Parts: sequence; structure tokens; C-alpha cells
Amino acid sequence: MKDYKEAILELAKECSVEFVTTSRVITSRPCFVFACVISPEDADNKSEVYLRNGETALSEKLLSFKVRYSHPVHAACPPVHFNKGLYVQLQDNSDGITIQYLEE
Repeated sequence: MKDYKEAILELAKECSVEFVTTSRVITSRPCFVFACVISPEDADNKSEVYLRNGETALSEKLLSFKVRYSHPVHAACPPVHFNKGLYVQLQDNSDGITIQYLEE
């Protein structure tokens, strides 16, 4: 069990974590998304955020968050693979997103 714990902690050290406040390319390289948390401007209104497989706002949506009255959270094991890069698109009522990812 100790080896597993150490491996998970080492993997976490290798991941990048960012708080993103504008729609933009996070990485143009293939990557794995482990977790993300969306920060709404106002919990009474619908928040909307897309994680896209590629480098533009026209790339395929792999994850779509639309929610009201909560802070949407995504945690994946195994992580979600974005084979064309990662573009975060902040839509309505979203101050930002904290995202944990690992580039290939």
C-alpha cells in the first residue's frame, strides 16, 4: 500500500494546476485531466464551462458543465484524455476554473 500512496503523490507533483479566468488554450499538447472545480460568479445563476479537445472554441467538447446552486466538480480516475490539446471555454456566470492536468 505504501508504494501506491507514494506513486499517487509523485503523480500529483507532476501535474500542473492552474486557476483559469479567461477562455484560452491550456496546452496544445495531448494531456490528461484529473480534476477541475468551477467558480461561479453568482450561485443563484446557471454556470456554464466547456473543456474542449483541441486549441479553439470550435474544438470538440469532451466535458460540459452546466449547473446552478453549486460548484461543479470533476474528478476522474482514470483521468480524461484530451488527445489534441485542451481549451477551456468559460461561458455564462463563471469567474474561473481550477484545473489539474498532466501533459504527455
